[in-house]
Amino acid sequence: MNSFTWGNDALTLWFSWDNDLPVCISEAKAGNVDVAFAHRIPLVELEVAGTGHWIACDRLIQTSLGADLRYVDHRESETNGIKRLDVTLADKKAGVEVTMTYRLPAGVPMFQSFATVKNISDNADKPLSVEQV
Repeated sequence: MNSFTWGNDALTLWFSWDNDLPVCISEAKAGNVDVAFAHRIPLVELEVAGTGHWIACDRLIQTSLGADLRYVDHRESETNGIKRLDVTLADKKAGVEVTMTYRLPAGVPMFQSFATVKNISDNADKPLSVEQV
């Protein structure tokens, strides 16, 4: 299992993945509270045209593409006291790359997150129809 930690003095997040598993936040610690998550939830749940869920459901989780996104790399930076983490994931077969971005202000145990979805398919010049992120 591969992993790394990221955070500040108020919050630490543990990210883990394997070659056949998507990246997830496996543990979080804020002050005296330390939580280890028993069930793996991918960093990104994503549906694009032609994809769905790996089990029959109408929920926003358990997407096939979310389960198939694999770790590419991660980058850390800091500007004006705000830490930033960019985790890049990809499913080359589906032709989708996602960069999950986290922003964490100094001394604050809460973070902001957003996802950037990119078409990396052979038809990258055509629009990618994103149904949900």
